[in-house]
Amino acid sequence: MALKYPHKLKRAGYWRVYERAGINDFRLLFEEIRSVLAPVKEAPRGRGRPANLTLYETYCIIVLGVALDLTFRELESDVQLLLNKNLDHTNLSRWLAKLDEAVIDSAIKKLNRIMTRKRRLEYVVDSTPLTLTFYRRIMEAGKEVLKLVTWKLHVLLAYLPAPGLLSVVSVYTTHGDAHDSPPYREHLLPQAEVRPGARVHGDSAYWAIENIRQTKRRKLVPNFVPREGADGGLVLGQALKEYDNEARKKFRGMVEGFFGGLATRQGTTCRVIRHQSKVVFGYALALGQQIRTYMRFKILVLWLYFAPTPRQTQKI
Repeated sequence: MALKYPHKLKRAGYWRVYERAGINDFRLLFEEIRSVLAPVKEAPRGRGRPANLTLYETYCIIVLGVALDLTFRELESDVQLLLNKNLDHTNLSRWLAKLDEAVIDSAIKKLNRIMTRKRRLEYVVDSTPLTLTFYRRIMEAGKEVLKLVTWKLHVLLAYLPAPGLLSVVSVYTTHGDAHDSPPYREHLLPQAEVRPGARVHGDSAYWAIENIRQTKRRKLVPNFVPREGADGGLVLGQALKEYDNEARKKFRGMVEGFFGGLATRQGTTCRVIRHQSKVVFGYALALGQQIRTYMRFKILVLWLYFAPTPRQTQKI
């Protein structure tokens, strides 16, 4: 999604090229997945029949299924079509819980390094809930009620002004009731490959002394929305003075473009139950969106290099 305020004058033909990336062509998408996922060492063979798919092929098929919002039954035919192998959908469900999210995370970071190299960046941090397919009994207002269980996806994004794209810098998943602040300072920020001097935008959920300290230790500029009545203290007082509300207005809707893309193309319903399966699902969801962004990045960067610069309208 291109930002509304920065670079409002898009070059002629931008959106036509933007839509020509083929992000919904499942064969092109599968080839991109295979090219970005690193080879995986096979697990030692145990008892029973050998698996029909290699571990690397399993990663590729799972990411494709999440990226296209396919059920395990629907993936059966895709395995036959793309790999010329037979696989029962129950085996895919079983293997999902055995995958390591670090393999998927390394692919996300690899694409981020390519897209953000030597570019001016702005960072945004936020989270979105993923809906699970089962309920939990809880006590609410003295009554026992059934509540739909959720899972939460936390992301740190980088905005690339020239192509108008969002790249995933780091990702983490938690249960749906988790606060946004601890995952940011304990997981997203320490794992992120960031550009010193860039700003990090976030809503009031990230307004905390330790978040601001950790952000500055990474040589970044925190621009979190102050909570109502925020004042005092050396750290918070300084952050309040440095807070740029105009910059927040420009970047406040940017992250919704990423989450909107997830909801539109991949869906935000998680149909798995095991903990590790939900973790892998969240990372695969982020990788699917990252690969689509990279497909658009390749075609847009080439086009922007040759496209004419838009004329500035002269004010009278």
